[in-house]
Amino acid sequence: MNRELFSASSLLAGTILGAGIFSLPFVVGQLGFALGLFYFLVFGAVYAVLHLMFARLIMKEGPGHNFLHLTEKFFPRPFKIFADLIIIGETIFTLLVYLILVPAFVRLVFPVSDLWIVLAFWVAGSAFIFVKLGWLGWTEFLDVLCVLAIIAAILFLGGLHFENIPLFASAGQSVPFAWLLPLGPFFFALYGRSAITKMIEIHGKAVAAGREFLLEKAVWWGTFVPVALYIGFTAVVLAFNPNVGPDTISSLSGLSPLLSAVLALAGFITLWTSYFMIGLNLKDILVQDLRWSRVLSACAVVILPIALYLIGLRNFLEAIGIAGGFFLALESIFIVAMWRKAFPENRGRKFSPMLYLVFLAAIAYQIVNFL
Repeated sequence: MNRELFSASSLLAGTILGAGIFSLPFVVGQLGFALGLFYFLVFGAVYAVLHLMFARLIMKEGPGHNFLHLTEKFFPRPFKIFADLIIIGETIFTLLVYLILVPAFVRLVFPVSDLWIVLAFWVAGSAFIFVKLGWLGWTEFLDVLCVLAIIAAILFLGGLHFENIPLFASAGQSVPFAWLLPLGPFFFALYGRSAITKMIEIHGKAVAAGREFLLEKAVWWGTFVPVALYIGFTAVVLAFNPNVGPDTISSLSGLSPLLSAVLALAGFITLWTSYFMIGLNLKDILVQDLRWSRVLSACAVVILPIALYLIGLRNFLEAIGIAGGFFLALESIFIVAMWRKAFPENRGRKFSPMLYLVFLAAIAYQIVNFL
């Protein structure tokens, strides 16, 4: 495989892999593995197409453009302001998801109160939002290694009974509109738009060096490698415990001290590095794109996620549903709309109404569920 193709694919895969993986066994268990597998493949394809749409937008507009710059060009000011709010809300809720999830890992080793775990994690993650270190570029690679370590640890749990994996939803399914349940978690788990600009930079350098590769191929590899890992992870967890809880980790009982330590350490590192990297990205957006002061930007990034947690937003599945099924779905609609404006003659435009329908269904479910 072309070295640059591998690098670009790995960057996207590393961006996609994250906390979203831990919501998938529960939602697939609710639906049944057969329908869950269908959703893995369909939503994987949806997000591969969306990533390609955004890549084409960036390539057409040239380097130095990002999501907020593009909305400013393609939409009137009210929509631009709305897009700004989407990005801020999406990122804050993503940080909230990490705060909610971290106690499940730490409690594998230390039976400490959730609040104290969250506060300690928040302090450790927030501190690095104020620094610029040369090794930050290695964090995505470290994230991938930790996620693989978590999957490997669960594979060694023992007591796996693949025949017990629920292939279909039970007749007494109690979750309303259960077929819409995975939209938010799946969108959250497959989101990788923030890696596209860097992928295009890698592609440009490869072209200049005479080692050109197909960007489409890198996007499909980078999207579907996580899909394959998600399918394997979900199957193994459900084989261990078909009645897995929403955050997965709290349902893995009877672990040996070694496996508990591996899961706790790998999980904490994954969540911690992702937390401050996402926080740094939001701070840069607020300063560079929205022209907020550095002090106000840092305060918003540090205070808003913990404030949401302290006022009672502590349900993992609800938070990930809001982040994915509302904010990311809205962002995805903006991307499709911008792509249609930028490429009015593209034959693929006839498929965009189906994409709109998928994302609007997710938004409608989140609104109805909230009300």
